[in-house]
Amino acid sequence: MNNSVLNITFDNIGKRYENLTQISGSSKITRTTWMQVDTKLFYTNYTQNAYYKRNKGCTFAVNASFEQELPHNFDLSVSGGYNTPYIYMQGKGEENFYYTIGVYKSFAKRHITISAEANSFIPVYYESVRTSESTNFYSRTSGRSFHASFQLSLRWRFGKLKAEEYKVEEHYEHEDIKRTYDE
Repeated sequence: MNNSVLNITFDNIGKRYENLTQISGSSKITRTTWMQVDTKLFYTNYTQNAYYKRNKGCTFAVNASFEQELPHNFDLSVSGGYNTPYIYMQGKGEENFYYTIGVYKSFAKRHITISAEANSFIPVYYESVRTSESTNFYSRTSGRSFHASFQLSLRWRFGKLKAEEYKVEEHYEHEDIKRTYDE
C-alpha cells in the first residue's frame, strides 16, 4: 500500500494451483440415439499472501446430452448440466445449471439445416450470491438475473464430404508356426 493506493506487486498477487480430473463418454445407445456425458472435478488452491487468506476447495461439473434422429430429416436434441460454486481467490461464486432443447430440420441432402433452440427457460430468473473476504473485509452480493435464450438459425454447408471404403484382402502364410502338436 503506497499513499492509500494498492499497487500490484508479486506480494499481493495470489498463486493458484488447480488440478482437473475429467471423465467423458459418448455412445450410440440405439440405432438413432446418441448420448454423451462429461464430468469434471477441479481442486483449486490459492496460497495465502499479505492481503488474502488461503482459499481452497473442490468444484464439480457435469454435462449430459442426447440426440435423437427422427423421420424426414428431423433431429431432436436435449442437453443439460450443473456446476457447483467455483472457487476464486477472495471467495466462491454461485452454482448454476443449464439445459437446452433443440429441433433441427435438414434439407437438400443435409446441406441446409434450420434449427430452433430454447435455453434455460424454466425458471426464468436465477438467484445468485457471491461472497468475498480478506483481512478486515467481507462482502456479500446478491443478484437476480434472466438467463433464458431462444435461437433460430439457418446453416448452409457447401461442398462434399467423401468417405471411401477400401477393401483390402490380406492373407498371411505363417510357415514358421507349428500347426500340429503330434510330433
